[in-house]
Amino acid sequence: MDYRSYITYARASLGTHMARLRAAVRDGDRGASAVELAFITAGLLVVAGVIYLAIHTFVKNESNSITSNTGPATGGGGGGAGGAGAP
Repeated sequence: MDYRSYITYARASLGTHMARLRAAVRDGDRGASAVELAFITAGLLVVAGVIYLAIHTFVKNESNSITSNTGPATGGGGGGAGGAGAP
């Protein structure tokens, strides 16, 4: 792999971000406002709620199909001698 291409890409990307930062500082841009952050947070909460409901519904539906093979203890089975009877 040619690492020089990665370094070239990183330098170009960093240069672009630095130019944007300089322009934002020059223009007095202070970033996202509180209202924008509130909308972003509300959107993330909605996405999290949808994911929660999907998982909850899946688990609830699948839990109804689980069968248990353990019944009440009946005491049978032949004991420790492998089920060999008396001679």
